Amino acid sequence: MQELAKTRTFLVAVASGQVIGTATLEGDYVGSVFVLPSWHRKGIGKNLMQSLEKIAHTNGIHSIQLGASITAIEIYLKLGYTLGAKSYHDQVGTTFHMTKTLWL
Repeated sequence: MQELAKTRTFLVAVASGQVIGTATLEGDYVGSVFVLPSWHRKGIGKNLMQSLEKIAHTNGIHSIQLGASITAIEIYLKLGYTLGAKSYHDQVGTTFHMTKTLWL
């Protein structure tokens, strides 16, 4: 875990002492973003993503990318991401490459 902490940023959203969301960033790549279903549509995912984007920008990254599931595409489009190629991965299934240019 210490090795991962050197290369990845981990964000955790907490409410009333309970973890309700997480997000990771490694370089310019957003790894996992998860929000408990009972907390969907409350801005938690949006806040996590905006925080990752600010961290990336502070670290000199001008473009960020991720692999989105079919159910998450609309969310990322609303956050300003551009839809790219579709691909298949044994572990996670079909994903869609998405990118966003950060503030210059």
